[in-house]
Amino acid sequence: MNLIIKYDRNFMAISDRIEADRHRHWLLQLFLSSQKDLNIEVNDQRILCSAILVNINTIHMFQAKGEPNFTMLVDPTSELGRRFKEILIDQPFYVFPEHIIKDMQQAFNHALAKDRKDDYLSFARSTISFFSNWPMKCFDDR
Repeated sequence: MNLIIKYDRNFMAISDRIEADRHRHWLLQLFLSSQKDLNIEVNDQRILCSAILVNINTIHMFQAKGEPNFTMLVDPTSELGRRFKEILIDQPFYVFPEHIIKDMQQAFNHALAKDRKDDYLSFARSTISFFSNWPMKCFDDR
């Protein structure tokens, strides 16, 4: 399965075939597993988690190994990107706690079970909406 979705300035993929060697790029990247832990390394460290956000210019590699996974590439200058940068707090990655991503993972599995384009698009919109509503610090350091 390979599905690519462009939504605003972001690109998302749902795939069980991603085999990305070590690389880095100038986009933020979110990964979400459908069931098991992700098969991901960040800065040569294997990370056990169901969802992770990788910062820009951070070396990482990812392999789906036949399991459906969701990934999103986010422009760091977009509103969503600024929210992600606040979550990262200048760290190379952020592992989302299970209680935070549980509903998102259930919605992902629901879309996978339905296997219809509209359900995948609905999942993508709900994921962006979830993070768009993430509390953002609003202050001016001047």
